[in-house]
Amino acid sequence: MDLFMRKFFLLMAMVAYGWAAQAADPMLVPFGKGGEYARLSADKRMLLRGNYQTGREDTLVVFQQMKVNPLDRVEAFSVSANGGRVLLRYSDRNHYVYTFATRRCEKLSAKGAQSQPIFSHDGNLVAFLRQGDVYLTDLQRGMRETRVTSDGTAAVATGNYVVQAYGTGAYIMFSPDDQYVVYAKNHHTYLYNVKEGWVYDALLPDQDIFITRILWTNSGRDFLVAYLHREQKRMSVVKVSIKDPAAKTVVRKLYSYAEGKYISPENASEMLVVGHNRFVLLENSEGFNRIKLFDLESGKSVSTLVSGKFDVTDLYGYDEKTQSVFYQSDENGRENRGVYRVTINGQKTPLAVEEGTNSALFSNDYKHFELSYSNRTTPHIYSVRSAADGKELRELSRDTFSDDIVREEMDFDGCKGWVLYKKGAQKPQLVLSVEDHRNQWMQDIAYYLAGQGSMVARVYPNKKAKGLSIFTVAAEDYLKAAAWLIRHQNCDGKNVFMLGNRLSGGVVLAALLHEKSIISGGVIISPVTDLVSHKSEELEQMLKQEQGEITFDGRVANFVAKAGHMNGKLLLMHAMNDGFFSAENTYRMVDKLKTIGADVQMQVLPASDESMTGSQLQSTLYTNILRFIKLNSK
Repeated sequence: MDLFMRKFFLLMAMVAYGWAAQAADPMLVPFGKGGEYARLSADKRMLLRGNYQTGREDTLVVFQQMKVNPLDRVEAFSVSANGGRVLLRYSDRNHYVYTFATRRCEKLSAKGAQSQPIFSHDGNLVAFLRQGDVYLTDLQRGMRETRVTSDGTAAVATGNYVVQAYGTGAYIMFSPDDQYVVYAKNHHTYLYNVKEGWVYDALLPDQDIFITRILWTNSGRDFLVAYLHREQKRMSVVKVSIKDPAAKTVVRKLYSYAEGKYISPENASEMLVVGHNRFVLLENSEGFNRIKLFDLESGKSVSTLVSGKFDVTDLYGYDEKTQSVFYQSDENGRENRGVYRVTINGQKTPLAVEEGTNSALFSNDYKHFELSYSNRTTPHIYSVRSAADGKELRELSRDTFSDDIVREEMDFDGCKGWVLYKKGAQKPQLVLSVEDHRNQWMQDIAYYLAGQGSMVARVYPNKKAKGLSIFTVAAEDYLKAAAWLIRHQNCDGKNVFMLGNRLSGGVVLAALLHEKSIISGGVIISPVTDLVSHKSEELEQMLKQEQGEITFDGRVANFVAKAGHMNGKLLLMHAMNDGFFSAENTYRMVDKLKTIGADVQMQVLPASDESMTGSQLQSTLYTNILRFIKLNSK
């Protein structure tokens, strides 16, 4: 996955807590084929163009001065590959196309909402979704709109978007020459001929699969499809070759891999085409993710580029000129993430390996990258660095926090953790934030709430909980910490709130359902409510990351069956395109809670535009969380 996708998944994993106090992330978006970038101005009223090397910037467009459809501000944008046009997101489902040559700004569609739009390579076409169907807009022919599919389903998405499990995600991608669009839905891969308008089903050799990645090769007539088999213990890569004139396809399996326990969807989505005749992917060997190089014709292994007792965690891209693969790994410590480059010959260069979390977004020419860095004691720092040796060229910005906010490590009567509070706060309401970011600094909603007068607490969970107790043990620790803070820190015992998502959402549910609960209200996003449909290996891996040494022993933990009563109110949100934890389980949980008289608000969040910068979903979540706490404070 590219960095935009990883930022989105990180957001969904931690969004209940992600509050950018100063919106400091400049998000330099590669612009054109050289060493330039584009970014939104801080007030979102202009689009700026800059040079990675010098940092010199000029104004590309002032949105209020655009012809035809001037806009007061823009929430997000994406640039065509040739730099001739830019997609502008004005609202969640309302997009515009600006052409630099004519200075005209036109609506992407006048026929209804659009989501997840992407440009063709020449910038003359835009593909987008409407109610699960694929559409094309021809920008050179009067914004002519063509409907490609008519069996709308949520299992379609654009660009390099992957839903991380259970096969609900898919792709739309233009071929390098823009003659074809390949899209995948319902475990099938289809070709659409842009000029002639016909669709062809490129049948894959296996059924009952989850497509995790599609990549066009440099030939423009072949593309690779990576997929997991349903049991998620086998991964395959096939090459689909288009044969003219009827565009019949030849499908050939290049790669198969079997893992004894589990292959993560994240690993199965990491793949790069390298030059004209090779590709790389991640393969787990001896318990660690390694980068392996394969021949694009035979599928045979060529070499292992990166290996060791560490995990490669991301593949950023490939630079043809230097024949280098750029990647992220934890080889500088299991709690850290570093950025590296490795040549096809195996020569490795560390680029950013400071203790903490380093994430990169590379320029189109792979000469520079924007680095986002933070650690447990350092807020995010954004800088531009050389992709040759990692040398910092300049700092862009850094997050800061108010001197009035105190972060203090505490022992809550045997449960360790930390609290945030504002100096001088009197009898503050208590917000329990169920997440353990021991490495990653988060300038987030916790700091905002503390600035508003709340005391925010996080607890490090106890060890060796199993089965359903992976939630109840942690919930009891939080309840214990809350009681201690009410007694010893003079917190308001009538206003105790709890935030969590995914596995942490299960902890919030367990606390609300606990017979001794003192929680006034809980907010959870895409929670775990039923482990029946989730694989134990997958959960065990996630639990190790999120809950320290807590493990899942394979037994069923089913909140739906066990809910008997609930204390406090609940705001429950679930993203429509969340493939990791099914919304169906959330619906069932809400139905069950209603039968026991629980006070539950349910909100279904739409899919967002992951192909563009910015996140309106993020601001929606923040608004909902803050409103819920405010309305339910006594």
